[in-house]
Amino acid sequence: MSRNVSVQQRTERPSAAIRVRGAVARLPSIFAEGFTEIGAYLERAGVAPTGAPYAAYFNRDMQDLDIELGFPVARPVAGDGRIQSSSIPGGDWVIVMHVGPYDQVGPVYDEIEREATESGRELVGTAYEFYFDPAGTPPEETRTEIGMPLK
Repeated sequence: MSRNVSVQQRTERPSAAIRVRGAVARLPSIFAEGFTEIGAYLERAGVAPTGAPYAAYFNRDMQDLDIELGFPVARPVAGDGRIQSSSIPGGDWVIVMHVGPYDQVGPVYDEIEREATESGRELVGTAYEFYFDPAGTPPEETRTEIGMPLK
C-alpha cells in the first residue's frame, strides 16, 4: 500500500503534556482522560492549542507503553500536577498521513523504517502520532499523521 511518505524539516514546538504508562488495550481510556485533563488545564491557563493533539511513543512494549500525550502550544507552559511543559522536537522527520482505521497503522511504521533505510538515515526511535479528527469521525475517514524524527 503506497502512502505519501516524505522527509520534512520540522521546527521544535512547545507543548503541554502528560507522560503515562499503560497497556495498548487501555489506550482509549488513557487518551480520553489525558487529553481531557490537558484541555481543561489549557482552558484555565488561557492557552490555546496551536495544532492537533499528539501521542509520543517512547517504546514498543504493548503491555507497558511509555507515552506522552499532549497539545502543541505557542509558548512553554508552567504545568500543573501531571501536566508538564514539553516539546515536539524539530529537525528532519519521516512523515506519513494514514487515512483509515487506527488498527491498520502497523504498515505505516514499516514504510517509515523503509524510507529511513533507503535514505541512509537513522530514526531517533520515538514515534509521534498526531490526531486530526474529532470524536465521531467514521473509522475509514480518520486521519492520523505518523512521524519519527531522524538522527
